[in-house]
Amino acid sequence: MHDKNWFLVQFKHKCHFIAERNLKAQGYYTFLPMEENIVYRYGKNIATKTPLFPGYLFIEFSIALDNWSGIRSTFGVSGLISQNNKPQIIPQSIMHELINRCDENGMLFPPKDIKKGDKIMVRNSAFSKFISTIDQIDSKNRIWVLMNILGRQSRVQVKSEQIQICL
Repeated sequence: MHDKNWFLVQFKHKCHFIAERNLKAQGYYTFLPMEENIVYRYGKNIATKTPLFPGYLFIEFSIALDNWSGIRSTFGVSGLISQNNKPQIIPQSIMHELINRCDENGMLFPPKDIKKGDKIMVRNSAFSKFISTIDQIDSKNRIWVLMNILGRQSRVQVKSEQIQICL
């Protein structure tokens, strides 16, 4: 029996949707995890969806059964991540974990298992590069973090989708 495995495809700059659509049209199952980012354009904040891993999407196929040589020539695709002309398999455990952290559209869920004292970075903010500490999470899941701004501890409220846990 030939099981299907997950592999990594590199797509051309800003061609993630084109590459995904063309690979699906060829019968491949793809997974493109996305995250929401807030960008400041034209005087206001705009929510945008961007790939969690810029430049890459996941594809599932069987090396033994599927004709995967056409993947590299698919419009929007730069290549298939390979070593010695053999596509590199992504472990099932990693893919299972990643798929479970996303909704049915591939959007990344905000972290759920955070607690007071965790070190985090706030995404999509003027303070994106600061490492902060969670100070309080109330019953309505409002989150306050302590940031060191200009040498002084400041308490700031953030949304759960803005949190990125530091390992």
